[in-house]
Amino acid sequence: MKGLKHLDICAPGVTDEGVRMLRGLESLEVLWLARCRITDASVEVLCGFRSLRELAVGHTGLTDGGRSRIQAALPGCRLVEEG
Repeated sequence: MKGLKHLDICAPGVTDEGVRMLRGLESLEVLWLARCRITDASVEVLCGFRSLRELAVGHTGLTDGGRSRIQAALPGCRLVEEG
């Protein structure tokens, strides 16, 4: 699965622990996590996805500060707030 480009796992059962399990998917370009129970504890992992061009984080526990940190680390990535 290392070559996976698009992953949509919008489900309330997904937590920060689930996001940590995604490490190693370095080819991801699109990641949808809307409605997941993630928090700023996932920011470090999300910032590691250098190939991301779209990240959906609507209806999650990410704070504005967490979103800002992601945007600063991944300036070419569009944060999608709906979902």
